[in-house]
Amino acid sequence: MSKLRSFSERHRFWIVLVAVVVIGYAAYSIFGHNKPTVVYATAEVTKGNLVTTVIGTGQVSPLNQINVQPQALGQVAAVDVSAGQYVSAGQTLFVVGQQSARVQVQQAQASLQSAESSLANAKADLALIEQQQNLAVSNAYENLLNSGIAATPNSNNYSTATPTITGTYIGDATGTYTITLHTISGYKPDNFSISGLENIANITINPNGTPTPFGTRGLYIQFPAGINLNDSWTVTIPNPNASDYLSSYNAYQSALQAKAQAIQSAEAAVTSSEDALTSAQASMSSAQLQLQNTVVTAPFSGQVAAVNVVVGQSTQSSSTVTLITPEKIAEISLNEIDAAKVKVGQKAALTFAALPNLTLPGTVVELDELGTVSQGVVTYDAKVALDGNASQVKPGMSVTATIVTNTAKNVLMVPNSAVRSRGSKNFVQAIGSDGKTVSQEVQVGVSNDTMTQIVSGLSEGEKVVTVSLSAAAAGQTAATPAAGGGRAFFGGGGGRGFGG
Repeated sequence: MSKLRSFSERHRFWIVLVAVVVIGYAAYSIFGHNKPTVVYATAEVTKGNLVTTVIGTGQVSPLNQINVQPQALGQVAAVDVSAGQYVSAGQTLFVVGQQSARVQVQQAQASLQSAESSLANAKADLALIEQQQNLAVSNAYENLLNSGIAATPNSNNYSTATPTITGTYIGDATGTYTITLHTISGYKPDNFSISGLENIANITINPNGTPTPFGTRGLYIQFPAGINLNDSWTVTIPNPNASDYLSSYNAYQSALQAKAQAIQSAEAAVTSSEDALTSAQASMSSAQLQLQNTVVTAPFSGQVAAVNVVVGQSTQSSSTVTLITPEKIAEISLNEIDAAKVKVGQKAALTFAALPNLTLPGTVVELDELGTVSQGVVTYDAKVALDGNASQVKPGMSVTATIVTNTAKNVLMVPNSAVRSRGSKNFVQAIGSDGKTVSQEVQVGVSNDTMTQIVSGLSEGEKVVTVSLSAAAAGQTAATPAAGGGRAFFGGGGGRGFGG
């Protein structure tokens, strides 16, 4: 115990001295230094074009690709192309054996010629039958109209003498002629008039007693002696009182019925021949199509990507020539946020993993209306057409498309890191002429990954704070560029901050 007490007394001085030094250094550290200095990273408000883009990745595909298959069955007779060859639309790719198809065309041609001849004969028969039957009906009708033509005296006549009617009535109309005697001078009739079917006045009676034509329809009248002035007669056409009227009427009706039946039968023959011709034409078209199908041609101009046909082999579903167009598209995938900004017609820049030194322009030509959901993530497929010469770009290559969704021209802008948000308002730390910072409210427009448009609140050339650090931290991070993106609220330093 005495040894322990002796050790404590010998080292007490040094313990006290160390404590004083430690306490003094702590006091100096706390009360002997100034407040740390704040260092700002700044940027100027600039004017220019602010371009916003979205990025999608995918693969290159031909604008159009098709596996051309034969439509005709048989053995392949010839293959006219090879893989890698460029062909024009309509150019022959390969040919299937044509012997059977040619025989079918010849047979169809013969049937077609026979059907055409039959139709021509049927139409000729119809025309002849119509002519014959019309003549028969016309003759029967003429007989009916001329049956027993006679003049019937008026009941007021002074004389009972009756004129004689001769000739053949050549008109079509039915009805009645009224014949009335007149005189120009004296008391002896020397002319007459007709009315009814025709109206003619002052027809001179032949003085020698020969028949006098009346009207223009083939009839003549001869007046007997003893006729008196103002006597009149009627001539009815046809004459229902004639002895042969009924037989003539029945003959006319029979002629009409025979005409209808004969023409109907002839027209049916024409219709049947027309149907046969239509069938023969269809058979001919089918045979010609089968012959055409033996020659497999390119549906569009492009490049032969693969040839899967061999001469001598029978055609089947796998017998194809794959044809692609020189024009190519980038088929890319976009997330739902980016897809909402993309529209058909927007321009894009395309880069390729296999061709690092190549960038090609493109145009959005298609965007899916319906998205695809996979593990809760919605994506939309888009197609971007490659503009210009892209011969070195191969189908299947990986591609990245940077699509320009908006361009704000000649606008004020600042780095994204300069803009901070508080509620619905946006602020920047502007540096005044005295070098101090002040919180300045601004109205922002569009933005991209690095810059934000300033609609109001700042002028070109003003400086704004992008990052604020203590002097020690600034020394440690001097080589680190200002961080971009985000508008999270933070308090200002070295002056009035966003906190108020």
